[in-house]
Amino acid sequence: VLAFLNIGLAGFVLSSLGVRFLFPALSGEGRAFWILKKSPVSLRTILWVKFFFYLLPMICLGLFLVIATNYLLGMGLFMGMLSTVTMIFLTVGITSLSIGMGVVHADFKLADPSRAFSGFGGLLTMIYGGLAVAAVLLLEAFPVYRVLAAPFLGRTLGLGDYLLCGICFAGALGVAVFLIVYPMKLGLKTISELDI
Repeated sequence: VLAFLNIGLAGFVLSSLGVRFLFPALSGEGRAFWILKKSPVSLRTILWVKFFFYLLPMICLGLFLVIATNYLLGMGLFMGMLSTVTMIFLTVGITSLSIGMGVVHADFKLADPSRAFSGFGGLLTMIYGGLAVAAVLLLEAFPVYRVLAAPFLGRTLGLGDYLLCGICFAGALGVAVFLIVYPMKLGLKTISELDI
């Protein structure tokens, strides 16, 4: 149970870090955004560069949090693999959400662009990130319970159990993929319409 809740804790930590440091990535350009608009590099390319620039440290931090705590808690292979894969998907999604929503709610007129996260857009991004983490955890809770409780209850998993577990994991994957694709797509659409 602790290792499973650890995924949620790490997800919420990454979500708050994403809002604090990734969300203001574009607003941080400030009034110099016009230079980016006039440069020969497309704004879409600039947005992808920002995404991949922040993705690596976020994944490293997320994996460190999950793998280190799984090791300290002495978790088995199933929970170790599940938490690692879940954290990779959630981290890419949180990065996409933070960058994409940062574009949608970009404000280049702020006196201190690093404070962009404290507005309505930052709050909305934090709520969306928390809801996504909670949805993935809820969808994974049933399969994790089934798999881990089966030996203690003296039963084996049947075809129906595997089918329900597969449906729940597919739902969690669907939430993560939506979190990865939609905010970045929205950000890529919005960035070309931005003006100072």
